Amino acid sequence: MARYFMLANVTREYASARMKNLDEDRIPVIKKLCESLGVTFHSLDFTRGIYDIIGIVDAPDFETINALKCVVVEGGVISQMDILETIDIDVILRKAAEATGSYSKPGE
Repeated sequence: MARYFMLANVTREYASARMKNLDEDRIPVIKKLCESLGVTFHSLDFTRGIYDIIGIVDAPDFETINALKCVVVEGGVISQMDILETIDIDVILRKAAEATGSYSKPGE
């Protein structure tokens, strides 16, 4: 399982619907969706800045997290979502170190 950070913005429709039902808790709905996809839900926070929401989940693969994105975006409450996947920097740097000798800079 990899950890994913979902950065999203809500739509006008979301704000309008929530203002009509201020007591509605969306977290159980999100948790149910996550469970149906085999995704482990960690948190969902509203933020001030360029993103309205930051969600943190663990998912078996990128295809699964994209399926989650498709369901939520299709629901009309998210206008766009960026997904960040955690990486193992040591593995990346090890591979880069192994390949360094096979590359020459332009002009060399």
